[in-house]
Order: sequence, then structure tokens, then C-alpha cells
Amino acid sequence: VFTRLNKLKPGDTIEVWYKNNVYLYRVNLVRISPPEEAVVYFSSPNRVITLSTCWPVGDPENRFIVQAEFVRQFPLGGNQVSVRAW
Repeated sequence: VFTRLNKLKPGDTIEVWYKNNVYLYRVNLVRISPPEEAVVYFSSPNRVITLSTCWPVGDPENRFIVQAEFVRQFPLGGNQVSVRAW
């Protein structure tokens, strides 16, 4: 699912479709870390999303991490779940 995660850069937008809403996030951090330093902190005053995958893909040597801050949400018809980034 995250094979193209490395294409994201700060300022890019991530779209998460969940139930009847679309949530938009703006990428503010992109980094590669060894597994022991790829810590995700869940206590934040801001609404953030963190995406992570092995790097290179399929090799557990490092982790590619993308963090993005919530921008806004808007309603969507239907009951779909999807993640899209550009």
C-alpha cells in the first residue's frame, strides 16, 4: 500500500476517505530512520497522521516515515475508505 510513500514531500496533501468524510492533511515531515529510532509519538496537541513503511520497501533495514497535520474535513456521499496522496 505504501510503495510510493517515498514520493511525498513537505507541503504535499494526503486525503483519507472514511465513512462519509474526506480528511485532508498537509505533509510537514519526511524522514528515513533505522528501526530502533522509528518511534511514533501519539501525544500531540495537534491532529496528525503518521504513515510508515520499511525502506527500501520489503527490506526491514530502515523505516520511511511521513507525518502530516490535519487541514480540514468535508462530507462525502457513500461509505468508502481510501487513502490518497499527491
